[in-house]
Amino acid sequence: MIYLYLCLCICIYIMASIIEHNNNSDELLPLDDSDFSKKTFWNDFFVKRNEKAFEWYGQWSDIKGIVESYCPPEKENSILVIGCGNSSTSEEMFDDGYGTICSIDFSEQVIKEMIKKTPRKKLRNGLKYEIMDMLHMTFNDKLYDSVFDKGALDALMADASKKSAKDASQMFEEIDRVLSDDGVYLCVTLAQQQIMSAIFRFFREKWTVHIHTFSPEEGSALCPFLFAMQKKKFVSNENGGLDANNIVTYFEGKAERSNFGAAVTRIRKMQQMYNLLGGPIKPSNKLVLPLELWSQNMNGSDGSDKKNNHNNNSINSKMVKKNATPRYEVSIIDPPIQPKSGICGVCIIPIGREHEWLFSSNEGQMNFATMSGYARFIIVRMNRDHNYQDMETIQNELSPYMQKLIPPTASSTTEKVPFLTISEDIGFRDTLYRGHSKMSGDYIVEEVNGDSGGADDRNRRLVFFSNIGAIQSEARLSVKKVKGGNHNNNKSNSKGRRKIGSNKSVSQIVLDHDYLTFEYHAAMVYGLVFLPKSLQPNSKRKNNNNTTNNDNKKCEICLIGTGGGLLAMFLHEHFKDVIIDTIDLDEEMLTIAKDWFGFKETQRLHGFVGDGIEFVNKKVVEKKQYHVVIIDVDSKDLSEGLLFPPRPFMTEEFLKNVYEVLDDNGILIVNLASRAQNVFDECILSFNSVFDAVCLIPIEADVNKVIFCMKNQVISSAKDKDHIKAYKDKLDVSAQRITENANKKWDESIDLNEWTSQLQFIC
Repeated sequence: MIYLYLCLCICIYIMASIIEHNNNSDELLPLDDSDFSKKTFWNDFFVKRNEKAFEWYGQWSDIKGIVESYCPPEKENSILVIGCGNSSTSEEMFDDGYGTICSIDFSEQVIKEMIKKTPRKKLRNGLKYEIMDMLHMTFNDKLYDSVFDKGALDALMADASKKSAKDASQMFEEIDRVLSDDGVYLCVTLAQQQIMSAIFRFFREKWTVHIHTFSPEEGSALCPFLFAMQKKKFVSNENGGLDANNIVTYFEGKAERSNFGAAVTRIRKMQQMYNLLGGPIKPSNKLVLPLELWSQNMNGSDGSDKKNNHNNNSINSKMVKKNATPRYEVSIIDPPIQPKSGICGVCIIPIGREHEWLFSSNEGQMNFATMSGYARFIIVRMNRDHNYQDMETIQNELSPYMQKLIPPTASSTTEKVPFLTISEDIGFRDTLYRGHSKMSGDYIVEEVNGDSGGADDRNRRLVFFSNIGAIQSEARLSVKKVKGGNHNNNKSNSKGRRKIGSNKSVSQIVLDHDYLTFEYHAAMVYGLVFLPKSLQPNSKRKNNNNTTNNDNKKCEICLIGTGGGLLAMFLHEHFKDVIIDTIDLDEEMLTIAKDWFGFKETQRLHGFVGDGIEFVNKKVVEKKQYHVVIIDVDSKDLSEGLLFPPRPFMTEEFLKNVYEVLDDNGILIVNLASRAQNVFDECILSFNSVFDAVCLIPIEADVNKVIFCMKNQVISSAKDKDHIKAYKDKLDVSAQRITENANKKWDESIDLNEWTSQLQFIC
């Protein structure tokens, strides 16, 4: 019988052990692949292995982060490890804070061995080893929160026989029985065809299946997966079963940093999974593959050194260090439509444009891939910390790898994969500063091309490496006329301004506070139209004698989430009668805003460091009131389904405090972003339960929605078209008035009136 891939891998490890211990190969090799499911084989195997740990598919450290996302290290958690062997994983989990761990194996020899070598203190405090068959467990029902399996299922199903399938089904039944109602089964496997079929067959109902990749060790030929099957965390389809969309994959790039061949193997394995589920690679199941095998000019050469250049389309480059940033990041998408142009196409995204919706979001990439007309569409992004010469050189460098990504179903895999171009220019990126925030981690301030792509059109960005796919803050740089030799070179201004030409030059590049890069910021400014006329910024009112009075009551704004300070600076610059208190939890953000984005505190603009929730609560106690409260805070915990804001800002308790801190006709403006419709609906219900009227503006081509919550304002007859038209006409008048009476003219791209037509009433 021909051994399956698992058997070959096991044999490789066994052969290594043979060489190491000078044992005879006949003593360890199984006579048949079915031996892997036999107790006698494993008893004999562990006797001959002595006490040396045998780690299937890697160390605990390789999968620790994934496991903790489903099963946090808490003393209350009870964990069952099945088919434990002599792995040190159980003990390492115990050392990392997991409270009760029971490890079972049907091999008497290995259990005796593990009890003998485990410290008695750990055995007394919750770490247990028992002789037990995982097909016939004697535990009570619903006893464990998690079941962990590293290679046990693979050993049980070493072949594709009916007996193996029956045994697997019986093991799954037992796991289901001993797991709590919201328990999770974590299975580390090579995901052979029979394994995937068994998992998907059993767990299609009332379970979600999350699939992760990881790298067991540098240079390993193994391509393991971690399947996380969670009970009662499912969304049923029309037939009551698990929908294919509930099979979620996490194709993690770090798993492929040293072995491109392994990466291709994984991609094909993933495709097999999707084929079993009856569909192509879907937007939610997009595969992302960082490539860092080859790097040109790693010594900082500008390309003039011929030794570091490509010669006759052959790659002559140095290997990247293990922990270096991947040179390229590749997204692989199979659109659901039939191809028109060909089997496989590649598009290289110019530097600086990788954050655009079309190239960064699942929806945008799927639209892009569909428009391409290819059965498989590959999107390539160029990463920071690498030098790139030109498009032609990049294509030559990538071409051999792209050939390997042609779908295996293609009639020909030798035809050269075509490259599509958005721009002949590879783009521009200039790193200005690298820093570290104790709260948010490492960050970078950089300049990239603006919309026009011209040399004088630049944007300045703040990006945190903890969320590298998102731009935290972005400002446009503009050319300003100044008198020659009159430049201010202090620390703050030198970072915000850059000279063009000599000291006698009359032009200077400055941060443009008349422009808002983020569309939702402009929508937030629009929210001022909901204020009564007397509170609208720069509103010109008439006295009793019909003369104009410009001494209006100040409009006081509380902005939670300073960021780069760009929204605060826009409001400050254009509305002379506003007072702004802005607050951010991250102390570093205020420094970044001042040093790199032109944020300046004045008598009307104050920057605070602290918790926004506590800040509001304190103002309630102080009986301080604002006319506008703006919440623009990103969430660090995406597991709750919210991108903006964090869940604590959506509690009824906090929203009631915001209501209390608002003036009688005040307004709450929130940047709300969630990809989960049920989470979004919950937030809307929270707003409606506290505030008197709620409206929203959806941001085109993005998940963000700007929410407007009004106090003591009732929008009756929200479904009455005539009423709504009259109300919108009134808002248009307010928008026009605010624009015309602004302290200074802002960029023409910001048109407050355009938002009225997009306004949706949900009160």
